[in-house]
Amino acid sequence: VTFLFFLLIQILLFSALFREVDHTCADGRDLSVRYITDAQQSLALLSPDGSERLFVAVLTGSGVRYVSGEWEWWNKGNEGTLTNLRTRMAPLPCEANED
Repeated sequence: VTFLFFLLIQILLFSALFREVDHTCADGRDLSVRYITDAQQSLALLSPDGSERLFVAVLTGSGVRYVSGEWEWWNKGNEGTLTNLRTRMAPLPCEANED
């Protein structure tokens, strides 16, 4: 996964926009999300379970829904929800911190 991540970053470097947003979640955890976007795709890097994962945007009716394995990060404006689809945990609401 690490090799794939670095290869992907190198491919996107010249055309992608990078943005990092820090969130505070309802359970008190801090969650930093790094977004990588270009004209054709949107990715997010975050650590829902202690290890960094690469999330890919998928179609949705509202906001942007990112998935990585059993994890889902749904973002709209300053709000996001983190869900483990395998354990069927209730979505964990997170709010972007003010800069």
